Amino acid sequence: MLLLGSTLNPIFVYYSDMKTRFLWEFIAPESIFHAALVDIRAARAYAMPQHDHDFHELLFVLSGRAIHRTSMSDFEMSPHTLILIRPRDAHSIVVPRGGSLRYLNLAFRSSLWRNFLALATAAEPLESSAVAPHRAVPDEAAAGLRADFECMLRAWHEGATALWPLLQLWSQAVPLLLQHDISAGPSTTGLEYAPDWLRCGADAMRGGANLRGGVTQLQALCGVSAGHLARTLKGQCGQSPREWILARRLERAARLLATTPLAVEEIGRDCGFANSAYFYRTFAREFGQTPRTYRLAARQRVAP
Repeated sequence: MLLLGSTLNPIFVYYSDMKTRFLWEFIAPESIFHAALVDIRAARAYAMPQHDHDFHELLFVLSGRAIHRTSMSDFEMSPHTLILIRPRDAHSIVVPRGGSLRYLNLAFRSSLWRNFLALATAAEPLESSAVAPHRAVPDEAAAGLRADFECMLRAWHEGATALWPLLQLWSQAVPLLLQHDISAGPSTTGLEYAPDWLRCGADAMRGGANLRGGVTQLQALCGVSAGHLARTLKGQCGQSPREWILARRLERAARLLATTPLAVEEIGRDCGFANSAYFYRTFAREFGQTPRTYRLAARQRVAP
């Protein structure tokens, strides 16, 4: 069950739209930000639909645990986790069965954020890193950061549009986020709450040989029936075995494109895409650019 409080209703509505441009057009047409308190309580495993948008977000976890998933990384959301979501970070949140998650969410116009980063020149890595910037905020800094988020929530409900509270929050959040490990690779499973047999089988799918074997190979590594695998995987992360395998193949392809000189077609075959056209089409749909364009952009981030 997903419990929606009055502060959550608007933000839950725009989660259902994959591009969400109407956040500024209809919900907050005259505002520079939107704030919400999100409270998820899952009687069954809950997976928020993966979505992207044309603005930036900051998330600050108050209580509970979940998995935050993007195309490039899976990581745990726990109390005091701070996350920056950029427009290119198509993301979702997975809450295990019987679990809960409560967090403060702040959405703001990307144009303002980029102007702020232009002044804080040291903050550029937050936009160029492959992994969505995130950090477990130390206890000594968490109280002040939470107070800044709650100030923004009050300002939203009171209709305030002053810029200085937002600048104050950014000034607190950026130094914390700059301490995250931007080189950290993605989790290849996203199954931190799964049974041991599933986690072990999923970990073994890291390599190209097993990925090329697809769902059949995953089932063999897990040692369970196809139905049991499908039910368990769906309950744990909201994906079918085919969807989960496809996500892992695309993650591996993105890493190989960014870190090796292998030909694009060779990378596609290594990751289990027998058809080059399907690889190009699927990769472009996931990452918003072709494999070749992705490779060039990754190289420019390393050696501009």
